[in-house]
Amino acid sequence: MLAIASTCLITDRNRSVFADVYPAGFYKKIWKNRADYKKYQCPKCPSIFVWKCTLKRHLRNECGKEPRFKCPHCNYRGKWKANISRHIKRVHKDCSIYVLTTNSG
Repeated sequence: MLAIASTCLITDRNRSVFADVYPAGFYKKIWKNRADYKKYQCPKCPSIFVWKCTLKRHLRNECGKEPRFKCPHCNYRGKWKANISRHIKRVHKDCSIYVLTTNSG
C-alpha cells in the first residue's frame, strides 16, 4: 500500500491517504451526490436535515425549547454545553470553565 500526501477534496486541507484504498475523486463523488439524499423536515419548524438521527436530536434537544445551559459569568445562554465552554474560553479568558444547567430536561 502506497501512502501519499494529498489535498482533501472537501476541505482543501492536506491529508495522508492510501492511494489504492481511496482513488482520486472518491470523496468528491460522495459529496456531489449529497443533494440526492432524502431530506428530513422538522414538523415543528422550517429546519431540514440530511440524516434522520439529526432530526431526532433536534426534536429532543432544540426545537421549541429554551436554552438549557447558562454561562456562570454573564447572562449568555445556549442549547449546547460545548457552546457555553467555547463562549467562556473566548469572552471570559481568565475565568474557570464550568457550565450551569438551567433545568433538568
